[in-house]
Amino acid sequence: MSSSKSVIFVTGSTGTVGQQVVKQLLSLPETHLNLLVRDVAKAKALFADPAHQARLNFVQGDLENIASYQSELAQSERAFLLSPGGEAPGRFQIVEGKFVAAAKEARIKHLVKLSAEGATPAGAFDGVFREHWDVEKIIIDSGLPFTFLRPNFFMSNVIKQFDTIKQTGVYSEALPVGFEQALISPLDIGRVAARVLTEPIEKHNGRAYDLTGPESLSMTRQAEILGQHLGVAVQYHTMSDVDLFNYASSLMGENVGHLYVRLYQETRAFPGYSANVTGNVEILTGQKP
Repeated sequence: MSSSKSVIFVTGSTGTVGQQVVKQLLSLPETHLNLLVRDVAKAKALFADPAHQARLNFVQGDLENIASYQSELAQSERAFLLSPGGEAPGRFQIVEGKFVAAAKEARIKHLVKLSAEGATPAGAFDGVFREHWDVEKIIIDSGLPFTFLRPNFFMSNVIKQFDTIKQTGVYSEALPVGFEQALISPLDIGRVAARVLTEPIEKHNGRAYDLTGPESLSMTRQAEILGQHLGVAVQYHTMSDVDLFNYASSLMGENVGHLYVRLYQETRAFPGYSANVTGNVEILTGQKP
């Protein structure tokens, strides 16, 4: 890519949120993207529209291996940081910290990080909220212009359970019956990210945006809505930490099992974050979530 003026470096582009970020950026004119991916073939299949190929550059590499993407990062003006979960305690900060150091060396003009609503130093040292806060602090201390996007729980995580819910008539999470969430769609996160990454840097520099859906719903109300959508009677069941750990570990390994248990434990400990409803999606995009 010849010009760095319109080039955005994107990590995590093949994940649920990352795909929406890329698609929304490609819907805007004059954006060219360097996509850091581990599997180029998978990424090309996801973004196969011929109309977009001239604006995409697939960079095969890994966040920890700075040499694998250093050149393309240096050719980019802005960067979007989204790293995969499932790291052992302390690894998240190391992995994202390496990218921050590389971005500073590359003189990135604006770093946008996908964080989490509830990112706080008050969280457990091995918890998701604290890990995101630690990386935010690394970015602040780096001196790079930055923006933090802090979304609530993803609606897509519920959608992934549709088949199971329809078969069993049960919707399960490790949260109390009356617990409330303002679930957000990854599409809305993508829309916000695209705006922040393409609008004047000074408009968003130094800001953190809590991103939520339009209303806060109890777990029982979510079950009712799911039943209406799926055409079956759905009951809510509170999953135990043990069941959550065993389920997540069976699918993705024990590191992820521990990560999920800690995430839900912290979520229960700070219920106000999940129930919080903000208007930031509409403020930033002009569209209701």
